[in-house]
Amino acid sequence: LGVRTAFDVTAATQLVTDLGTRITNRRQVAQSVGDIAVNQRLAEHVLFDVGLGTSFNAVGNAKVHYLASGLSYRF
Repeated sequence: LGVRTAFDVTAATQLVTDLGTRITNRRQVAQSVGDIAVNQRLAEHVLFDVGLGTSFNAVGNAKVHYLASGLSYRF
């Protein structure tokens, strides 16, 4: 469950934020997470993204922080 917002900075660049919860194990409580990402269109079918995220509460003695990037090709 989550909420996502996106803002078009330019025609090819988008800023995206997400707030939500996830359940990693059925015997654990939900973990609240949030992230921010920048999506950049490199070509008509190619998208590059980079994001930074964190969890707001520890679950299973772990509090997640991450930096991620990816390259997508859309048909």
